[in-house]
Amino acid sequence: NDPDLLKFSYVVVDEAHERTIPSDTILGILKQRLCKEKKRNNLKVVVASATIDVKKFANYLNNARELEIIGRQFPITIRYQPITSFQHGQIKEVKHCISRILISKKQVLKDPTKHLRKDPQLSADATVLTGHMLVFLPSLRDMEALKALLLKERRKDNSGAMHPFTVIKFHAKMHPQKYEEVFADIDPSKKTKII
Repeated sequence: NDPDLLKFSYVVVDEAHERTIPSDTILGILKQRLCKEKKRNNLKVVVASATIDVKKFANYLNNARELEIIGRQFPITIRYQPITSFQHGQIKEVKHCISRILISKKQVLKDPTKHLRKDPQLSADATVLTGHMLVFLPSLRDMEALKALLLKERRKDNSGAMHPFTVIKFHAKMHPQKYEEVFADIDPSKKTKII
């Protein structure tokens, strides 16, 4: 019952790059009301996205003012390990891969030159073993399963072969306070965050 949005001072359209029906509809209505009919000159519209084509959206909204904010950017190394079993054992295989990396990490941090002589393939980029880990899984249930398997593996590691780690489930339904764990400043040479 407020076609001119008189009750609002700001409208924020987030994740605009996803091109959903609701966001496209809102942008269409805003363009009609603000740019063509000039109904409101004091309404502020913020169109936000991490991957938006800024020029395209600015042009669409009658050459709207652009503001680009560079967020946190961290250097990452991507290593792809194909999963051989796409049925029931894939989480176990992911756990096995992470366990191997944690064992190698402990060896690299203990004596980098000795470890690299043993495994010359790692000499191309040993930094892959010195940071934290980001693991993508299809569901929250898979995250729970992987965490349980990794914790079980740690309990079985009597010799201390694996580098210390903590597992943090990171997903859309998590409580906002849990985000602090994800971004906590933990020295990866002391403990690896597996997110």
